[in-house]
Amino acid sequence: MATLSEVLLAVNKVSESLDTEVESARQKVTTILVKVDDRVSARADMVQALKDAKLKQGDNDDNNPPSFGSSDFVIGSVPGSTFAGIKIKETNNSVIRFKFKGKRGGSGAGAAETKKFECGQAVYAAIAFMKGDKITSADFNEENIKSASSMYDIDDTIANIKTLNDEWHESCVKGANELWEKLKKDLIDFN
Repeated sequence: MATLSEVLLAVNKVSESLDTEVESARQKVTTILVKVDDRVSARADMVQALKDAKLKQGDNDDNNPPSFGSSDFVIGSVPGSTFAGIKIKETNNSVIRFKFKGKRGGSGAGAAETKKFECGQAVYAAIAFMKGDKITSADFNEENIKSASSMYDIDDTIANIKTLNDEWHESCVKGANELWEKLKKDLIDFN
């Protein structure tokens, strides 16, 4: 278990260049909002900082509150965002949540934004097919993007796709899962 002070010290180097604010501080839950375009990299950097501080990462957990088991923190859904955040066990009765939000606005995209979304959808779908199962927002991470890279061909950059806002991020997860559900039987029959 880590205190809020210990967590902030651990992620300070990562978060000092980010736009962060305490969104809410209650007895059982403290939520820190991180506003950044590249949420995937910011989350990965924070996870690494927590690991460097000897905190143990558990399996992804979308429950609120999560089941930490013997771990100190997990990646999973946080209220108010479709992008998986970081949940850290402060005490047996309190949690620190990092919620990552994009800096850019909502949908209503022009051609460049449409291209970014379409390429993002291809990457998310590739991750689902690489994993061989439905995905969650936590599955959109550096490791899975790299592992699935042979399964997508995009004309935008991964860095740009990482800047998708919550609405598009959620849509990509849903789209990837629908494609997986509709095509998994054909893949099993094909093999």
